[in-house]
Amino acid sequence: MEIASRIDLRPPARRRLSLGWLWRARRDPISLFGGAFFAFVVFASVCAPLLTPYDATKINVMDRFQTPSLVHPFGTDDFGRDVLARVLYGGRTILLTGFAAVAGALLIGGMIGVVAGYAGGRIDTGLMRLTDIMLSFPAVLLAILIVASLGAGLVNTVIAIIFSMIPNFARLSRARTLQIMEEQYITASQSLGASGISLIARHILPNLVPQLIIQTTGMLAVAFSLSSALSFLGLGVDPSIPDWGLMVSEGQRLIFDAPHVGFFPGLAITLTILSVNFLGDGLRDRLDPAQRGAS
Repeated sequence: MEIASRIDLRPPARRRLSLGWLWRARRDPISLFGGAFFAFVVFASVCAPLLTPYDATKINVMDRFQTPSLVHPFGTDDFGRDVLARVLYGGRTILLTGFAAVAGALLIGGMIGVVAGYAGGRIDTGLMRLTDIMLSFPAVLLAILIVASLGAGLVNTVIAIIFSMIPNFARLSRARTLQIMEEQYITASQSLGASGISLIARHILPNLVPQLIIQTTGMLAVAFSLSSALSFLGLGVDPSIPDWGLMVSEGQRLIFDAPHVGFFPGLAITLTILSVNFLGDGLRDRLDPAQRGAS
């Protein structure tokens, strides 16, 4: 009888959860738009060679300063390069930088936070004081200091953004780890002789996933902003590589002669960051238990 009740009750609960998620998604068109637009940005950047016949780096002096038209939908810059092609290929740079930086910060910061929260004592104090020192610097300033020390370039830009975002992941994972360590199932596992690695792998990390997903989405928007800011300041990728922040910087001096040169990459940055933020809001409403209970 007990086995039958379990078989009868569990599948409907899962179906209700799935249908509830679909219903909440329908009621949140902004998050759906954010996810769809960000997916479009990723698709357009990856498939850039299929979407434009122009080379993003080829110079054609005869076509310089052309306004948007059917031939060049976003116009051309002062070197005759197609702006649409540069926007499409420039998306690859910002996406690669953002994803790589967030992945690195998630791995390092998450590990620091879990170790600090689980170990406690002097280890916790030392690691948190280190993150406090890093948080005392604004993210942009810390990234600029690191890039200025290491030199400009794609790899150094990723390293700089990673270090600027490590404290955010470390503090979140530590706070959540401390909460998990107070749960009864942790006490029960410890009483049964479970090792620290087993507790982290089987209990702490799985319960960290929802919060880390939400944090990752938010930090992805921050990474895009920092990458664009560093490129705008001339501390990002190599000038020969198409990049949205670098294109805005180049378009700044052409604002009166060819405003389209800086307008379209600036619009791409704005819409991409907004779409990631909208997507993050939807994920928070879906994954945060407090938000689910309120909805």
